[in-house]
Amino acid sequence: STWSEYEDSAGHRFFVDRATGEASYDKPEGFDEQWLVSQGKQLTARSVRSKTLAGGWEELVDPESGYSYYWHSESGATRWSLSPVE
Repeated sequence: STWSEYEDSAGHRFFVDRATGEASYDKPEGFDEQWLVSQGKQLTARSVRSKTLAGGWEELVDPESGYSYYWHSESGATRWSLSPVE
């Protein structure tokens, strides 16, 4: 996906598709997953470990946003949530 997130002069977040120029105040489907994959390395570098979990997963907190996410120490994979079997 080619969507980017911006903020207007009133402080409202909006999204722009860089490929088509389309803009929307509604978050595009899959945007969070795309963002996490694209920002994974920078996000992991600035984050604080919250919990160490089974299977090589760690819960991290991004100090800029306050959001928790999961990082796999061996593969470098990042996810917003884990299924109960992981």
